[in-house]
Formats: sequence, C-alpha cells, structure tokens
Amino acid sequence: MLLSKGDRIAALLASVAIIGGAGAALAQDAQSAPVDVETLANPDPADWLMWRRTYDAHAFSPLDQITRENVQDLELVWSWAMEPGTNQPTPLVHDGIMYLPNPGDVVQAFDAANGDLLWEYRRELPEDARAGDTARNIALYDGKIYLSADDGYVVALNAESGAVEWEVLRADYKKGYRNTTGPVVIDGVVIAQLNGCDKFYEDGCYFTAHDAQSGEELWRTSTVARPGEPGGDTWGDLPYELRGGNDTWIAGSYDPELDLYFVGVAQPKPWVPASRGLTTEDDALYSNSTLAVRPQTGEIEWYFQHSPGEALDFDDVYERVLIDLGDQKTVFTMGKSGILWKLDRETGEYLDHVETVFQNHWVAIDENGRPTYREDIRNAQVGEKVSVCPSTAGGKDWQAMSYYEPSNILLIPLTQACMEISGREVELVVGSGGSQADRWWFEMPGTDGNMGKIAAYNPETMEELWSTQQRASYLTGILSTAGGLGFIGDLDRYFTAFDVESGEELWKTRLTTSVQGYPISFEVDGRQYVAITTGLGGGSPRNVPRLVTPDIVHPSTGNAVYVFALPEDDA
Repeated sequence: MLLSKGDRIAALLASVAIIGGAGAALAQDAQSAPVDVETLANPDPADWLMWRRTYDAHAFSPLDQITRENVQDLELVWSWAMEPGTNQPTPLVHDGIMYLPNPGDVVQAFDAANGDLLWEYRRELPEDARAGDTARNIALYDGKIYLSADDGYVVALNAESGAVEWEVLRADYKKGYRNTTGPVVIDGVVIAQLNGCDKFYEDGCYFTAHDAQSGEELWRTSTVARPGEPGGDTWGDLPYELRGGNDTWIAGSYDPELDLYFVGVAQPKPWVPASRGLTTEDDALYSNSTLAVRPQTGEIEWYFQHSPGEALDFDDVYERVLIDLGDQKTVFTMGKSGILWKLDRETGEYLDHVETVFQNHWVAIDENGRPTYREDIRNAQVGEKVSVCPSTAGGKDWQAMSYYEPSNILLIPLTQACMEISGREVELVVGSGGSQADRWWFEMPGTDGNMGKIAAYNPETMEELWSTQQRASYLTGILSTAGGLGFIGDLDRYFTAFDVESGEELWKTRLTTSVQGYPISFEVDGRQYVAITTGLGGGSPRNVPRLVTPDIVHPSTGNAVYVFALPEDDA
C-alpha cells in the first residue's frame, strides 16, 4: 500500500541512509506485488514492465482511453527534473509505481499518478569511472530492480526501498567497458548487455547472464569469433585481443515458445576495415548480426550477419521486433544502413528486406541477404574519403520501432542525412583501438532538408503504407496504443501524437529541451497516462542534426520526465 502524501514528505525529509557501501537510498518504501515469470510474459495492460513493454518488443499499449477523438485534450499531470548527462531512458511502471533510471546510475521510484518521490538510489562511482551515460532501460523481476552500472557491476535493488540486494562485477571499467542499456530478465536469468568494447584487450567483447536471486554469473558469451572456432577465420590473421567492437548495447527480445533470446551485435572497431588491418571481405563475425541465444546456457543457436565486413560505422545492434505472420515466426530489425530486415526467427533464414531511406553504399543484396559494397568503399584505404548515404545517424539508430498490432503496421522513426567518411591509422596493439574516422555530414538528396521521417510498413508485404517528413530529426522511439495513436518526440522539443493509420498529426506539445528517450503508457486507478523524457547527449543521432540543421536550437540543459493524461472529468 502506498503511503499518504504527508508520510512521503516526512520520509523525504529524513536523512539519507547508505546502503551496502555502494550507494544511497531515501528511507521510504514503495510497495507492490512482485513481478514473476508469468507477469513478464503476460503483463497487465496497466503496466509497462520492460523496455518495449513486452518480450516481443512491440512497444504497443492495449490501453484505449486516449483516442484519436480526445487526444487533443491531453494535459500535463506532473513532471520531474532528472540528473544531468546523456538521457535516453525508459520508465517502468508496476502497480502504480514508476521506476526511472537517470544518468550516473541514479534510480528513482515515484507514485506514478502524481509524481511523489518514494525512494532514490544513487550509486557511489569511482572518480575515474565514466559516469553520466544513459541507462536506456532497467529490469523488474521478483521484487527487484536490475541495473547495469557504469563501474562494471550488475546491481539488484530492492524494489520497495532501493536498498542493494546484491552486486556483481562483470567488466573492468578501466579498460573502457561501460553500459548504456540495462538487463533483460528471462525465467530467473538476468541477461546483461555490454558496450565500450572498442579497445583491444584479451577480454574481448561479450554479454553475461546472472542468477536473479544471487547475482552469480551463469554464462558469458563472446560476440567476437575466436581463432580456431566457427567464424574465427573471418578476422584475417588478427589475434583475438586485436578484434575490437561487437558491443551489445541495446536490450534484446525473447520468444518463450522457441526459448530464444534475440539480440543485436554492433559493428567491428575501428570502423573502417583498412584501420583494422582487414578488408570488407573479412566478415568479422559476429559483428552486425542478429544472434538467437539460449537464455539458460548462452549458446548461440543461429546468427544472421546483416553487414559483413562493415566499413562505415553502420551498426545493426538495435531492437529485434518479433511478429507472427500467420504460422510464420519472423524477426524484424533495422540499423543505420536504412534497410529493414525480415528473418525467420526459428532458423535465421533471410526472408526479405526493403530500403526505407535513400542508400548508395550497397550495390546489391543477393538471394541470401548478403550485401555487396560499392567498389570504392571495398577498396578504401586509410585517409581516403568516401561519400555515402545514409550517415552514422542512420537510417535508424537507437530510436526504436513500434508494431501496431490491431492493423499489422510497423512504425519506424528514420533520419535522412548523408556523410563523407575517412578512416584513420590505428595502432594495432593491446590497450589501443577506438572508433577512429573523420566524418563530414550533409543533407540527403531528395529530402528538401527534412531530416526527420516516420514510415509505416506492412510486415507481410514489406510495402510502405505511408510516410511523413519534417525538418527536425526524431529522437525517441515510437509508442503505439489501442486508441489508434502513435507518440514520438523530436530535436525541436515537440512531443507529438499521430494517427497510426495515416500519419496525420493530431496533438503536440513543446517541452523544455529536445524530446529524447522512449515513451510509455500506463494506467493507475482507471486513468491512462503517457510518459516521455527530455534529454541531451547521445552521439550521431544528436550531433549530426546539430550540424545539418543548425537552425533548430534548444537549451543545453533540461533532462526531465513528463507525464500526461486526459482531464480527470474526461478520463
């Protein structure tokens, strides 16, 4: 039971207690029923329990109180200023309590209906740890909140109080390892992704699984094929310790029937093959691949590589959307290349693809889904400049798709920009590495300067149903709801609702700074809410628009969460 407002205020004025020597939490309980295996598999429509709400990553809410007809009446109910730093979070909501990750490994719990703070956890990070990165998601299971921290730990917090239940070290931050995404919990197994794999070390790149109750590491799966193992010969003669990149910096999806976890792997590093001492003929497995993994063992059941021998910093690491089309189980994904991929999720077989924005870096994609680069890209040496579309902002980046279930519509946020890129010379020694290249950006031809695009596709036919464009780039994932609405935010501070069937804009509001993160919808006491965050930082999706569309300006501060609902008389 939630405490009264007076009790909450009294608790917030109480002294801060140090928890386990690793962080701090306010002395206040937030009580709700524990989330179990069945709850995660079949969440209450009122809740938002994981990154894209459900294991299949549809980012679709079955709530329908807010509709096309009344969305123009949405009003701000509450807001909260967040910690400074790169901010692209996903709030979670369970039993009327919101759990919000902040930059710098701060987690807060709120009364989701009115914004009263219930507890707060602040991790005490080493002075030399890279703090302030985003936590795109946290995980909720069995009375605990799971966080991947900036100092290399996976941390379990008590969901009622914010107290540390356990913490386990699984990566050395001094080697550059870090986390910009959080764990996924599958049947008591906490799967934690990893990034910061751009330096050359014997550790290589990997992701791990942990026992949800104790934190014990259960398995560790390398995303870099080792010499002498399958795929180990796809890195030329490079020894394992000089095989950089292959991060897993976005949370994956899960199919309970197949018992497979689908996760994306990022590009090899350095970005340009000549800087790696390789060519585009060296596939560098398992970079830019979809991996289908057994969650209890970490075994890779199958893989599909989207961009073999990647040459342009075009990640394919992003969300995997699981869609059943009749009897066929499919998985959709899309990366910076601007290609929407359709695979059979039982076998990994390539089924289809479609180009969603103008691209000129691949001259062909064969019947097995293997692309071929332009000759000048294939042969580019260090210091040679090549011009390509799209740019490192995508296509599509971390701004995630949504699948509108009632009408079989896949909604995709896109960015339209191009670039020139030139690889730098990199010293191939342990402790070196990085993502070195010089880049220059420009408008995508045929767009009239419109960087932002939303496109809707039929996943069966791969036909574009509609698309809209605007000057400002979009910086959030898309949320779709049973009210026939899509929600999205942009660089120009607008948070917008649109009709998922047509793309027509129905409502928008302007917030304090750029709208960035992942919108969610939830319900408390019969009232539907929509929440979104504003944020700063985040690499190419933000840096490229600043250069290509300098006319769009916004404050350099303003991280916050905003919660909207219909007026109470209308709810």
